Amino acid sequence: MNIRRIITLMSVLLIFTIPAYAETSDYTYEDLAKFNDPEVVQLINLNLVNQNPDPALAGDVFEFRISVENIGGLSDGNYIVEINPKYPFEAVPGESLTSKIGIIADYQDGKDAIITKFKLKVAKGVYAGDYPVEVLLYKVGEEDTGLKEEVYITVANKEATEVELNKKEFNAGEITELVFTVKNVGSANLKDVLFSWNTNDDVLLPVGSTNSKYIQELDVGQSTDVKYYVSSNTESDPGLYQLNINMTFNDYKNGSEESVYSTAGIILTGNTDFEVVYSENQGDSYSFSVSNTGKLEADSVSVSIPKQEGWTITGPDTMVIGNLLQGDYTYASFELSPNENNENITVNVKYTDDKGVRQTIEKVVNLPSNSISIMDMDMDGTVGVNADSADYGFVPFVIIGILIVGGVAYYIIRKRKNSKNKLDI
Repeated sequence: MNIRRIITLMSVLLIFTIPAYAETSDYTYEDLAKFNDPEVVQLINLNLVNQNPDPALAGDVFEFRISVENIGGLSDGNYIVEINPKYPFEAVPGESLTSKIGIIADYQDGKDAIITKFKLKVAKGVYAGDYPVEVLLYKVGEEDTGLKEEVYITVANKEATEVELNKKEFNAGEITELVFTVKNVGSANLKDVLFSWNTNDDVLLPVGSTNSKYIQELDVGQSTDVKYYVSSNTESDPGLYQLNINMTFNDYKNGSEESVYSTAGIILTGNTDFEVVYSENQGDSYSFSVSNTGKLEADSVSVSIPKQEGWTITGPDTMVIGNLLQGDYTYASFELSPNENNENITVNVKYTDDKGVRQTIEKVVNLPSNSISIMDMDMDGTVGVNADSADYGFVPFVIIGILIVGGVAYYIIRKRKNSKNKLDI
């Protein structure tokens, strides 16, 4: 057989083959899919059109659109598009996972493609990246026969924290426990967190530790307490100060280090205190000096003597002083009668603090031993010396004095009498 005959035979076979292949144009999409021929299945394309937002945030709901294209010349109907979400995606309550698209016309592609949209939610704590969503295309009642594709959704996460302080006011010079409650309110789990803080001008400093502490892991929605003992600088003026908070953590997905900065306000207060000292007394009038030894001005100051054993208040029990500046002093006097040999007396100082709250400070004032003369009342109401406490050491000297004075007087009188008798003779 020569070459010309071979070519002629092949041409005849080809002519008879073309009508046989052309008969396949009567097959539906379902029939073609059963052939499992890759070239036939690719007549239908499922593609991701867009997603909103892009990227989708961990913990949030997002919307995405799928296009269904038919680049072939076959037309058929009653189709459904279905999505099958798996981690990190989950269904949104009230939102359908299927969409009936009906007929797919021939050559329905490009701007004529069928567009269907779905909503899903991204799980909390997922790391940033691209994650697949399975998309199915099948005819009603024939879920097992159809087309499967995966579209990829871009996911990002958001690092966010909230920090609360257990205290907002600190007294100068006092050691206080300060607790930071750190809560992960973002959409990403945090790992290897370095927590640190500081205040402007170092008005508040940690005692017994550094200002940095390590948090191994903080999942989304989780809280942890970071504790310090702190003390304020006694040289700092009372007022509102800024506290700076910094949290640094590793983003292992992106291979970078991230930091979250925040600020809080703290109030530094000065202790308002008073020194009350006995000044003097004249009879029943007792005077006390009152000094403002605190770091703040004291407003509406009043001094009072409360009822107490050993003292009788014979006059007003309260004296209003007014405002008393830091380091300033004044005097308060009261009419008092001691009932016994007292060594001290209780004095109350009331004032209005810088927050407008009335405060009371109790002071015990020591009295000098010579400030009180003890006098007792006799039964008949006259005042006499207390027989139990009187000193009779002077009595012998008085007697001797009386005898001497009497002897001298007797001698003078007798001498004058003798002189008169001589004159009469």
